Amino acid sequence: MAELDRPVFVTGTPRSGKSLICKLLAQADEFHFAVEPLSLWEAGFASGADDCRQAEEASSEAARRAVRRAAEMTREAGKRRYLDDLSYHALRLPFLARLVPDAKIILAISDGQHAIPEMIYGWTNQELLLAQRIAYRRKNLRWSALPRLAFRFVRNQLASRLGGRKHTWGPRVPGQQEFAATHPPAVVAAHQWMKMIEIALRDRERLGDSQILEVRYERLLVAPEEEARRIAEFCGVEDSEAIVENAARLVDPGFRHDWRSDPSDAEWGRIRELIAPLQQRLGYWTEEEARSAPNPADGARERER
Repeated sequence: MAELDRPVFVTGTPRSGKSLICKLLAQADEFHFAVEPLSLWEAGFASGADDCRQAEEASSEAARRAVRRAAEMTREAGKRRYLDDLSYHALRLPFLARLVPDAKIILAISDGQHAIPEMIYGWTNQELLLAQRIAYRRKNLRWSALPRLAFRFVRNQLASRLGGRKHTWGPRVPGQQEFAATHPPAVVAAHQWMKMIEIALRDRERLGDSQILEVRYERLLVAPEEEARRIAEFCGVEDSEAIVENAARLVDPGFRHDWRSDPSDAEWGRIRELIAPLQQRLGYWTEEEARSAPNPADGARERER
């Protein structure tokens, strides 16, 4: 669709470095950065059992409207290219590739033992943040999607208050509702992290290197300028040096997530067993670490002392 000129979709699980990559790219004047524009990409689509979306759905009127609105937002901002960091896109790579053939997709991946604790918090926190969320994303809102999202929000708040966890949180992977019904929130978060990455990696193999780039968050921290250049060149940024020059300023090699939820030792044992094969496949764990990697919460508690 010609309405969007080489848009960039940065996606991945929560706490994978998506926002940091977008902040780097946004240093180039050509980009309009739409922050987590969930309602933009939900309006008009049927609500299924999960949030996956296949290539054939790119021909729907809802998809065409989303592209038109993204293009309008970009022009209204005085920019030429659209950029967003929506995690739901990780379940929709074939859809995006068919919808905008010249799109550039960045798949951000981070170590599961660092991402999952924050996802646990997402499943269990009881904060009432609807107003703040609307204000945060007001420029990207599609009001026609709000009734569905508001219903999900209210149902989640009731579930978290009464049962200690939400009915759903974040992108819904296939089988998530059934899995969540029989497992604690910590294990549900690990299952969600694992499935999101498995689906994205499967679809990445089908798309090819010209359309999708994998970026490891840990590599970005230790080699910010090198990774910034690789990202800029992949996206075809006109002023790539603006991104590279700002990388050292924007990226803190010593940054540590401020976890708001820690898995217990029992929970970590179940999480470790579940994610071990993928952690090994991604190169984060050796075979020995897959059997005995210590609870990352222990290190977080030690740093707090």
